[in-house]
Amino acid sequence: MKPLRNINFSLSNRCNAKCVWCPTTRGTKLQFDMDKDLVFKIVDEVSHPDFPYEIKNMHMSENGEALYHKDFIEILRYIKEKLPNTEVDMLSNFGLMSKKIAEILVHEKLFRSIQVNVDGHDEDSYRAVKGIPFKSVMKNLKHFLELRRDYYPEMHFGILQVFLYFGPLQIQNESANILH
Repeated sequence: MKPLRNINFSLSNRCNAKCVWCPTTRGTKLQFDMDKDLVFKIVDEVSHPDFPYEIKNMHMSENGEALYHKDFIEILRYIKEKLPNTEVDMLSNFGLMSKKIAEILVHEKLFRSIQVNVDGHDEDSYRAVKGIPFKSVMKNLKHFLELRRDYYPEMHFGILQVFLYFGPLQIQNESANILH
């Protein structure tokens, strides 16, 4: 039997994007957030000295946008307190990555790794694929990367991108402006 090393939490099945490849109901017509007490119970169990495995990674965004969860920051703080050696990561579309949330995540070093999916090369293609505003996502991304550069450069960061070609490729210039 392989040892348990990773836990994926689906903190919310809600998402602000309407990606063309994603099921709109995400398996159910109900929208829900995982109960905070259940998350805490799982963290308590896996952090107990008698737990037979060492959890190396916790992923916060399985099948939904974790930033929707009203207790998102509290959950991350609890994990950091109870499992300080466990790496925490997340995939987000950054549509809900407010300045306030970004500052907390970076200053408190609540993630070891974060990825953003940017699926499109300009405003029109991005909106066609994701259904959310490209410019606000780029603004959120730029702010986050500036904070990361200044306060937590060792945080792993990745940009995932699916290209759907609708015309001249412009994301390279946007990426260059964001990363500098």
